[in-house]
This record gives sequence, C-alpha cells and structure tokens, in this order.
Amino acid sequence: YSDAAGAEKQASNMTLTVTGRYSKQPQLRATLTDSGSQPIAGAAVTFFADGETIGTADTDSSGVAAFTTVGKGKRSTTVYEASWPGNAFFEPASARA
Repeated sequence: YSDAAGAEKQASNMTLTVTGRYSKQPQLRATLTDSGSQPIAGAAVTFFADGETIGTADTDSSGVAAFTTVGKGKRSTTVYEASWPGNAFFEPASARA
C-alpha cells in the first residue's frame, strides 16, 4: 500500500475486546500493533456502538486504547467497533466485537 506521495505504508492490526458486555458500562479495549506485533503508541482510536460514535481514546505505550461506555450495555446484540484512520507510516485498522 502506498500513500499519494508514493511512500510505502506498513500494515497495522487491531483487536477489540469487550468486558462487561451485559453491564451498564461495558469496557472496550483496542490494541493496535504494526505488522511485527510491535505496539503503535499515540494513535487516536474511535469507538462505535451499533455504528454510532461513542468516544475516542489514544493508545498508550503498549498500543492499548481503553474506553468505558455508558448506557449501551444490557443488549447482547450491540456491535462494538474500534477504528483508526492510519497515518503517514501505517495503514488504517479496525476491529469488531
């Protein structure tokens, strides 16, 4: 993958876990890594519930962005997603849970 200037971008990977899915405050944890499984720090990750933006959080030095949602729990059908648009060095990444 190359950007508009022709620079090669590295693949990025994201995983998303949800704890407390049936509680009133499910906790979302997105982990962002490069193709070598090294963490990508300082990336702004956007979180969604059923396609609606519910918040953002930056990844820490371990590549983890954590977000606690309010009022979206108690439904087993809620689809959570985390997304990162990429940057000058890495391709975009997203995950669903």
